[in-house]
Amino acid sequence: MTKKEFKEKFLLVFLGILTFFALKNFNAIWGNLCTFFNALLPFIYALLIAYIINWPYTFIRENFFDKVYKDNKKLSKILSMIAAYIFVIGILAFLIVIVAPQLILSFEHLINNISHYLGIAEVYTKRTLDFFNLDEEQLFNTIQNIFLAGNENLTVKIVNLAVNFIKNFAVIIYNWTIGIIASIYFLFNKEKLLHQAKKILRAFCSHKIYDAISYTMSLTCNCFGKFIIGKIIDGIIIGILCFIGTTALFIPYSVLISVIIGVTNIIPFFGPFLGAVPSIFILLIVDPTKALYFIIFIFILQQIDGNIIGPRILGNSIGISGVFIMVSVIVGGGLWGVPGMIFGVPIFAVAYSIMSKILNDKIKSAPQKDEI
Repeated sequence: MTKKEFKEKFLLVFLGILTFFALKNFNAIWGNLCTFFNALLPFIYALLIAYIINWPYTFIRENFFDKVYKDNKKLSKILSMIAAYIFVIGILAFLIVIVAPQLILSFEHLINNISHYLGIAEVYTKRTLDFFNLDEEQLFNTIQNIFLAGNENLTVKIVNLAVNFIKNFAVIIYNWTIGIIASIYFLFNKEKLLHQAKKILRAFCSHKIYDAISYTMSLTCNCFGKFIIGKIIDGIIIGILCFIGTTALFIPYSVLISVIIGVTNIIPFFGPFLGAVPSIFILLIVDPTKALYFIIFIFILQQIDGNIIGPRILGNSIGISGVFIMVSVIVGGGLWGVPGMIFGVPIFAVAYSIMSKILNDKIKSAPQKDEI
């Protein structure tokens, strides 16, 4: 046995033993990985924030400050960063100032009139039960029993929920605060960090592997950037159009419904349906006739978005068919919840592009065979 063969077999045995122990202690390893991931969460947020702000930062720097301060790149970088953060924070603040008061009023009005709306819902429920010849008393007794059964130890449950909410909210605020601060460092030292990463790759990887990693990272960056920015713009446009349409149709809670539709529209394929369900439920309680108008309107709006607005904004940035988009949303949602539903599409698109390139290279390099 040669030395090379011995190394290969030893490595194979070692990997087999390592895989066996990893599977045997999967729960412990997974728990430690989750703890490690939670510790890194602020820096993941920082990378996400820096990635998003990098788009306006690059545009502002290349088109304004680099031209004004040609001989002072550091000052141009600092002013561009300040302008980019002010721009993004300004947009968020504007949306909060404009939308938040209307959302609060909508919630207050909904809560204050909930008894009236429940009375209307009860009337429609009775009519529906009479139409289908169902036993009304038995149905309401069943619902009441379910409600009472679920309210055992209600005080303890409410206290636990409140404590968990406060704890989780504090953790979220801490993570995002650290993330914003760290994103400034990442963005300011972007060129230096990228140069160091390239040096590490060149030192430990062959040219072929380095080129493959560089291609994958470039493809991922472009695909994610175009997809995320495009879906945000698309969601804002759909939210505005939904507000205009619901206001014109005198549909109540137009601001609340438009925000729900605009936010959920960021989720590909299933987003419009996820946003429409709670909106229709609210309108069914308030006014079932308006709910029917809304269903027709939202169907027309989503057709316009899917066939006109969405393709014009996103273009061919995804590069995969509707079937693959649906599969990636379902699988991503099953693995990682709502974030998986959003990011599953660009992840699948990147994997699809890489596999297509590998297959095309294989076909081109394969010897040509005579046709049969």
